Amino acid sequence: MHVRFRCGDGVYRTFFWAALTIQPDKADAQGIFDVLKGHFEASDVSMSKVFFYASDGASVVYSEGGGVPGLFQREVNPKLLRVHCLSHRCALVLKDSVEKSEWALWCDEIMHDIINPFARSSKRCKELEKVQEEMELVKLVVLRLVITRWLSRGQCLHRICLIYPALVRVFKNDPERQALHDKMTSYYFVGTMALMDDILQLANAINTLFQAKHVYIKFAMDEVKKNIKMLQDMFVSDGLRSPSWLRLHEEIKKAKDAAAAASTEWDKTFEYKGVKITWDEADDEKLAANCKDFVREVIAEMNARFPDDLQMFSIFDWTALPATDAELLAPLPSTYGSEELKQLIGKYKDVKESMGTKFTWDEAKLDIEWHRLRREMLEARDELDQEEAKRERQQAAADRLGLGMRSSKRRRSERGSTRLWTSSTRRFSVMARQVRTGRTVQRCSF
Repeated sequence: MHVRFRCGDGVYRTFFWAALTIQPDKADAQGIFDVLKGHFEASDVSMSKVFFYASDGASVVYSEGGGVPGLFQREVNPKLLRVHCLSHRCALVLKDSVEKSEWALWCDEIMHDIINPFARSSKRCKELEKVQEEMELVKLVVLRLVITRWLSRGQCLHRICLIYPALVRVFKNDPERQALHDKMTSYYFVGTMALMDDILQLANAINTLFQAKHVYIKFAMDEVKKNIKMLQDMFVSDGLRSPSWLRLHEEIKKAKDAAAAASTEWDKTFEYKGVKITWDEADDEKLAANCKDFVREVIAEMNARFPDDLQMFSIFDWTALPATDAELLAPLPSTYGSEELKQLIGKYKDVKESMGTKFTWDEAKLDIEWHRLRREMLEARDELDQEEAKRERQQAAADRLGLGMRSSKRRRSERGSTRLWTSSTRRFSVMARQVRTGRTVQRCSF
């Protein structure tokens, strides 16, 4: 269980709090809620402080009806908001898409066949290391596939692509793995790995963004839409144009050109990372069709799990406030965020009423409350900028006095862990200023 809270210095921080045990016979909503409640009481922390609740999409932990959030709302805080974890949504995009594609399932199966022998044998791992040394390759191990880690498959597949020549040689020398060796030296396998690696790296980029220490919903949703467009452009719209696929076909073209220069008939073989592969035109067409079908499923799942209304939540992100303050401080009525807020209310009004909960709201009071919240967000933004400017002046003074020459080890011992938070807050503030001045942030890194 992780908790996120606002500290006395106004900075929001996320910490791992505890790993709680749920007994199998009490793994229902009430049982989970009782365990959470017991931990809060044992830690002398009031559950009334919980205003937001994030989980995966399983009904027992996500449903407001008979799930844990519903118990929180009825027994602790009626205004508690639940959130389906964005990283888990991203994992479900691939999980559901893979289950609908025989091609993706085949890729997943053969990836397990490659990884499993190294997971169970230190002797085979040493053999791989020796082969890499003989081939003068960078020594990299086969990553273990952990199904509970959302980034695992993409990382494992990318590592297989990196050490592909060494893996081929290891399995060639293993009489028990000849069938696997033959699969790995087929054009269909090489093409599948190239395409799937590019697809999973795009998905992992989104997943990594959602697991950052500070997630800015506007940037995150912009990245989702950007990646959907990249998937569409590289795999669906106009043939296959992903980087790994193009590099593969460059090798095929080199082999064709070499045969033409030698005035000989091309035997349809080429070298891919030092491994001799036989090109198959039928496999090319089959790969293109299977990949397009799979990517269409991925795009459909992404659009379904990351709807446009998530973008509306960006009005609560005070790092994305307008560059000028006039719109935020203008007397009522003011337009900033008002339309998005009403759309969000309409969405959740329908959800509540579908569950039998009466939902009413006063538009005049809403405008006043929203205006007050906008001012608070503006003050928080300005306060952070002032703190950042103060820290920069202090650092400049320390540098002028030569204090900046102290070792990093000594600085850590003197300042303790606060320096880590200072560093992250500085990046946070820089990004906020970039947004307000109209500068484009291509990819967030925290």
